[in-house]
Amino acid sequence: MSEAIKAALDGVVLDETEAVMAVSLRKTGAIHISASLNNVAAMHWMLNKAVFDLNVFEHNKTPEQPEDTEEPAD
Repeated sequence: MSEAIKAALDGVVLDETEAVMAVSLRKTGAIHISASLNNVAAMHWMLNKAVFDLNVFEHNKTPEQPEDTEEPAD
């Protein structure tokens, strides 16, 4: 397990957590999903909620300022 994975798992707040889902990408390209819920509908909802929240975050972040570039002289 890499240090980045350990840091991500350490960042999960477990004191008030009601459910956890882990999605992992294997070296072979396979995806493995583990969840504390034994309910496919709830797991589907969690994944959709996560994707929605990421999309809202990406939409709301401030656009990067373009770097000043000089146009070539004719």
